[in-house]
Amino acid sequence: MSNVSGTTSAGYDETTFTPECQRRLGYHPVETVQQREQYEENRRRGMEFYDYLAATYEPSRELSLALTALQEALMWANAHVACNRVGA
Repeated sequence: MSNVSGTTSAGYDETTFTPECQRRLGYHPVETVQQREQYEENRRRGMEFYDYLAATYEPSRELSLALTALQEALMWANAHVACNRVGA
């Protein structure tokens, strides 16, 4: 998190990073109701699919990998909302 001077609480000056680096790796707080709703919709749909898979299939390495991939997909979908300012 930044203070007024642009120096983060971790002690580095975030103004020295390129805009692309800041877009990809910086902190992106929820800025609009539409963003929050998109996060919640992504999460709801991901949880529905998770529960479907977990209820339908016996535990296995493949199921574990599928659930991990689903978790990763949800993370990337929400990163898209944040980094591309969906709804902003």
